[in-house]
Amino acid sequence: MLADSPSQFSGAGFFGKGVNVTTVSRAHDEFLTREAATTSSQASADAARSDQLKQLETVFGTGENGVGYASGQFLNAFVDVWFQLGLIGLALLVLALGLGFARSWLVASEARSTVNVWPALTLALLCATGMAESYLLAEGGLVLAFAACIAAARKRSWRKRLT
Repeated sequence: MLADSPSQFSGAGFFGKGVNVTTVSRAHDEFLTREAATTSSQASADAARSDQLKQLETVFGTGENGVGYASGQFLNAFVDVWFQLGLIGLALLVLALGLGFARSWLVASEARSTVNVWPALTLALLCATGMAESYLLAEGGLVLAFAACIAAARKRSWRKRLT
């Protein structure tokens, strides 16, 4: 609150001295005060959460090194085939890989040459890798598997026995 200050008389008239501050009263709104406190508290909680998430990010990495990418690659190739093509597609893939491996194994055991071992080893490696990830279905894995199957089938064909 403001109060008048008494004026001062001089020979030419009165000069005012302005006003005096007598009391100070605070004008506030309880709602605005509560909202400001809540917002400040929430900002502090967000900052703490952000710091913790940054620490986790350094441990688990982002991009292709991150957990999110790894969780998308978690299922193996055989489960992926089952989900995409159904049980019949899975059975056909297992049958093709099994026949290719059996033929390549027989060719490798009969020929006794390291060149003939490669199709069997390639199929074994692709099947083992397919148990852990989906490489068999992507990035040329399926082409490599069927190339190994065809290499084994070419050397051990039932058509040769007909003649």
